[in-house]
Amino acid sequence: MNQYKIKFLEDKLIDYLGFAPKAGMDHLIGTAVILKEYGASDYLIDAGLFHSIYGEAASRNMPKNTNYDLLIFDWDGTIANSAGIIVESIKQVCAFKQISKPTDQKISSIIGLGLSEGFRKIFPHMNPAEQKETEQLYREEYLKRVDDICLFDGVEIGIKGLAAQGYYLAVATGKSRRGLNNALKKSNLDEFFKITKTMDECFSKPHPQMVNEILDAFMVDPSRTLMIGDSSYDLEMAKNAMIDSVGVSYGAQVESQLIEYNPKIIVDNSYDLFAWLNKNG
Repeated sequence: MNQYKIKFLEDKLIDYLGFAPKAGMDHLIGTAVILKEYGASDYLIDAGLFHSIYGEAASRNMPKNTNYDLLIFDWDGTIANSAGIIVESIKQVCAFKQISKPTDQKISSIIGLGLSEGFRKIFPHMNPAEQKETEQLYREEYLKRVDDICLFDGVEIGIKGLAAQGYYLAVATGKSRRGLNNALKKSNLDEFFKITKTMDECFSKPHPQMVNEILDAFMVDPSRTLMIGDSSYDLEMAKNAMIDSVGVSYGAQVESQLIEYNPKIIVDNSYDLFAWLNKNG
C-alpha cells in the first residue's frame, strides 16, 4: 500500500474518531494485504477499506459536522487524468493539418473551456469552417485515446466516501453531454453525481450558469457549496457564483495560475484533496 493511501486512511480515521489508533491502522493495512493475496482488484480493496472505516465510525456513533452540503467537481484534470490525452490529441491534429503546434502550456490553458471557445483561443486565425473541421478531427483523435484515460489515484474511494457521508455531489464540466455521460459510465461513478452540467447545456466557464443551475436543483445555499477544479476557469466560475473553491494543481494548471482566485487551499495530489475535504468539508 503506497504512502499516499496510508496517509489518506489515517486522515479519515482522525476525521471520524478524533485519532488514528495503531490497532485501527494495522487492521486496515492487514485487510488490504489479505484481499490482495486473494486476488482482489484495487477497486475491491478500496471498497473494503472504505467500508471498514465507516463501520468503525458508525460503531462509535460520532457524527460529522460539515461546512458544506454540496460539492461540485470539474471532470478533466480533477477527477480524470485526461489532460495529457487532450494535449496529445490536439498536437496530432496540428501535425495532420500541417499547422503550427501550440505549446503544451498553451493547450493546457484551454482545458476547462468548451471546445469551440478553447479552439478560438489557440487557433485565433482559423475561419469558422476550418475551425469546425479541426474540432471534428480533434474529437476523432481523442476517441482513439479515450480508453487510456483513468481516474486519478484515490478518486474512486474518495468520491464514494463523500457520498456515504451524505454530501450532494455534482459535476460542472467543459465536456459535451455525450462525452461526460461516456466518462461517467466508464468510471463507475455515475450513480454518485446526481446533477451534472456540460458546456452544450450552459454558458462556458467562467460564467456561473452551471453552478447556479446546480444550486437551484439541490436547493442549497451558495455559502454551503464548494467547487473543486484544476483550472482558473473553475475557480473564477466559483467566484462569479459566490461560492468557495479548492484548486488542484495536479491537472492542467499550476498553483501560480490558480492562486489569484483565492481558493480555500490548493493541493498537488488527489489523496491530499480528499484528506482535506474529509477534514474541512
